Amino acid sequence: DPPPAVEFEPPVACVRRILKNSLNSHTNVGKDSVTAFARAGGIFIIYLTACANDFARENRRQTITANDVLAAIKELDFDEFTPEMISFLEKYRESEKNKKNARAKAAAAAKAEEEEAAAAATAASTPSTEKQQGMDDEEEDDDDDDGEEEEASKEATPQSGKSGTKGDDDDDDDDDDDDDEEEDDVDNSMADHGEDEDDGREEEMDSNRDEEDMADESGDDDMEE
Repeated sequence: DPPPAVEFEPPVACVRRILKNSLNSHTNVGKDSVTAFARAGGIFIIYLTACANDFARENRRQTITANDVLAAIKELDFDEFTPEMISFLEKYRESEKNKKNARAKAAAAAKAEEEEAAAAATAASTPSTEKQQGMDDEEEDDDDDDGEEEEASKEATPQSGKSGTKGDDDDDDDDDDDDDEEEDDVDNSMADHGEDEDDGREEEMDSNRDEEDMADESGDDDMEE
């Protein structure tokens, strides 16, 4: 079965623009003429495409290239269009090359700007890092000093404790001596008090004896009388 017929017409606005640029300003084109040109242009494009596709298949390719189109133009006996089409093709390729280079330059510039921004950010953060490092070093030095002070205080603590213990022992000995002296004073006082009491008892007993003797003498005198 033959392939279905392809209907194609370029946009009427594009056809009108082509006609305006190709003809002089005194030539007018009717609306029906623009439609006819569009229809003829579509048929010509379909026919040229089919011929170029044949050249691509002969070369065992599935993609139609610009060389296939030029060969199809020559095959259709439109050789007079070949130089103009080659010139247009060269200009098109040069334009695409320039666009590609411009995009590459823009990408390189953007990358360079990003690298500069990153370098500037790194340079800006470097002093902060050095400052933080200095603060860390100072903190480490302070920790070392605190550790040394703690060690020194630990070493001094046993000696002071020992000294304090010795002083407490001396104070305890003095307190014991004072207690012993107080006890001796109390014992001596009690002994003296006991001796005084004994002396008082002896005096009282002597007094009683004297009274008894006096009473006996008085009784003897009375009896003699």
